[in-house]
Amino acid sequence: MPGLNDPVGGRLHAGGRALLLLADPISVSILRQLASGPMESTELLERIGFASRSTYFERMRDLERLSLIERTRRGDVPPIAECRLGRHGKRLLPVATHLEAWLANAPEGPLKLGDAYATATVKALAVAWGSTLLRWLAEEPRTLTELEQLVQVFGYRKLERILRELAKTGLVERLAIGSRASPYGVTDWARRTAGPLTAAMRWERHEIAKRSASVTWIEAEGVLLLALPLVELPADACGTCALLVDSDTPRAESLGGAVVRLSNGRPISWSAPKRTERGTLQREIDCWVRGPALAWFGARAKPPGLRLRTGGDTALAKQVMTALREVGSLRPQPLTGDAVRSAS
Repeated sequence: MPGLNDPVGGRLHAGGRALLLLADPISVSILRQLASGPMESTELLERIGFASRSTYFERMRDLERLSLIERTRRGDVPPIAECRLGRHGKRLLPVATHLEAWLANAPEGPLKLGDAYATATVKALAVAWGSTLLRWLAEEPRTLTELEQLVQVFGYRKLERILRELAKTGLVERLAIGSRASPYGVTDWARRTAGPLTAAMRWERHEIAKRSASVTWIEAEGVLLLALPLVELPADACGTCALLVDSDTPRAESLGGAVVRLSNGRPISWSAPKRTERGTLQREIDCWVRGPALAWFGARAKPPGLRLRTGGDTALAKQVMTALREVGSLRPQPLTGDAVRSAS
């Protein structure tokens, strides 16, 4: 299926497969039509309208392999295939809704999932996410030369062309004009992709875990660094909060996270903890929240009972988590309260 291959030439990052599925107009149309109930295959093809017969059946086979749809044959002459959404397909629909809500607020006007401009935008998002560009720019503005050192899958010239394309979609902006050393930064609209990206990762890890990439520190830090600058807390909220994401595998290395400094209810700085700080946070903080990726992203945890832990000023920690929910970035499991009092 066009779009299911990684557009950056390496392995897909967690969430990337869902993005590419939803960037394909034919796949989106099939899922939408079947959302209202089972349908005969020939009727479904007629309703889609814009797909050739060969392309349509190719997409149907690909979606069936992923268990997004199911087809059963009735013993008519000739045989009639009845199509319906599979479990994975039904649970992908809320991800599509999340993505479309984001597209509706595009800088140049609302976009609808499946339309040409929306397709180009979602593909651009997939490239920005899969290449790690989005993660590095979410932390701070960076020049093309700095990004070349951090993003390993592109050379300088190709990276420059991709950044121009991302700027056209409204995901990235150049913060100064006239110098090759001008830094690039993500837009506020791009920061709101934290919600759709989290939804995409949650779907993949729960529904198609064997076909999905695992969540790594790149993704864990990426969604937090995108969302944190958008949070709004009560005006008297001040302090430094560490948000730490652990692997879902016991005793595995921490995935990283983010540290945010707040003043008068607004974030004034945000960054990822240094690699040497992942296990034990070696900086002065007022509070922290920590837990496995499944608990952070709101997936149904296995084993059940995985929760986020807090320490230090738990009132501030809860305010930060509430603010993250309100910007739609995460759907974390409930906090356990002041269960552990050190970030070690």
